[in-house]
Formats: sequence, structure tokens, C-alpha cells
Amino acid sequence: MSATLGGLLKDFRIKKGIQQIDIAFSLGWKETSRLSRIEQGKSAKPPRDLIENIAKAMQLTAIEKNQLLLAGNYLPTEQEIAYIKEKSKDFIDKWPYPANLLDFSWRSILENERMFNVHNVPPNLAKFIIENHSHVLDILFNPDLPSNKNMDYENKNLWKQFLKYLILQFRYEQSNRTQEKWYIDHIKNMMKNDLFKSLWIESQSMTMQDALVGKFAINNIPHPEDPNKLLNFYLFVVPVLEDPRFEITMLVPSDVETYRFYPKNDNK
Repeated sequence: MSATLGGLLKDFRIKKGIQQIDIAFSLGWKETSRLSRIEQGKSAKPPRDLIENIAKAMQLTAIEKNQLLLAGNYLPTEQEIAYIKEKSKDFIDKWPYPANLLDFSWRSILENERMFNVHNVPPNLAKFIIENHSHVLDILFNPDLPSNKNMDYENKNLWKQFLKYLILQFRYEQSNRTQEKWYIDHIKNMMKNDLFKSLWIESQSMTMQDALVGKFAINNIPHPEDPNKLLNFYLFVVPVLEDPRFEITMLVPSDVETYRFYPKNDNK
């Protein structure tokens, strides 16, 4: 199906056998030109409430409406965040390894304690992340994060390499959102971080073929008890089917040492 808002809207309309004029009349319009411009991508980004009204007129399911909202890059509301957070909490809390819930802008909506612990996130920073839905880049580039402090040269380079690939993946996933206000504000703020700024510039010379393959990657995280060692994970990301604007990130140990870290540090 089409990835653009207008294309997906047209796909749903045709699939359901609905004429443009039927939607126009449902919305109180006299003709179809405005809807046609939206479907053809020739209009400015429609207000979210208009998309909600069109979805209602077409009798779209909640999942179909959320697919439209994702295609249109409409950030989840606080009410939507609370709903998906509650639906995902039990799974994320019970995952035996680090896991979190993100929205498509990479805001952290929910993290289990094992995710905070593996990054050795200080309690005050963890509280701030939870209360403010901090972006992943804000979290991992935070200069107070132990991963960004003292470690030996080799491991520090591995961590910086991971951060650079993370930036590349972010750029890849957000490539059609660079004109969104939230994106511009986010990158402007991140440019105040010297480490991010230097790696962002370095990432410009990399191609998108260097980005992570799909939603799978190797994640090397400085050991929370010894920053000169690494914990090694496979990283998986899966969409929340009910609302694909959200994704769950799960880490799984990729070696015996990392696997053995958890029995004595499990905070379930």
C-alpha cells in the first residue's frame, strides 16, 4: 500500500468502495477538489482533526486510522501515549532483558528497569526521562551517562561507532520528516552537544546502505559495573500492531558473559 498520507488515504477509499463525493458530502463540502488535492499530495499537511474526520467518514478501523496518522507524521497525543503505554507495560516489565517503548520520533515512552540499569542511568535522569518522554538521542548522548564518561580507548571507540550508526539510522527513519517542527527543534537542540555534533557531521559521509539492516542490530553497551568492559546484545525492534506509530525495542544477550549478568542483577 502507498506510504504517503494521500496515497494511503486513496488506497483505503478504493478498497472500501467509497467515492470522493461521498466523503466530501459527509464533511459538509460541496465538491471534491480539497480531498483530491490531499490524495495527490498537492496540499499542505492537513490539520490532524481533518484526518480524524475523514477517517470517521470512511469508517476506518482504529488500526487503519493510526496507519494514516503515521503516514502523515502526526505525533501521538498524550492520551494515545497513555493508552499504548498501559497496553505495553506488562510485556515490557516482564521482558527479562532491557526493553522500551518508543514512538516514531524516538521519544522514550516506557522503559523497564533493566534498560535503565544496563545504561547505569542515574535515578534523577531516569525520573526526567519518564516524565518528559525524552528522545533516545538525548538520553544516549547525555554527558552524565556513564557510557560517555571514562572507559578505555578501544571500548570508547566502539561506543562512539555505535552512536554514529544510531544517528545514521535516525536520519534514515526520519528522512521524510525533516521539515516537521519537532524534528527541526530536536536537531537544533542536539547540536548543542559536542559529541553529537561531531558524529552527526561524520555520519554525513556515510550512505544509507550503512544503516542498520531493517530492525535488527548488534548493540554493544559499556558494562555498568566496569566501563572498560562491554555487554553485547542483539537488538530487535517491532511495531505495535494496534498503533504503528509506536515500536518496542528489545535487547537479547549475544554472548555468555552478558547472559550471566542478569541472574544477579534482575530487578523484575
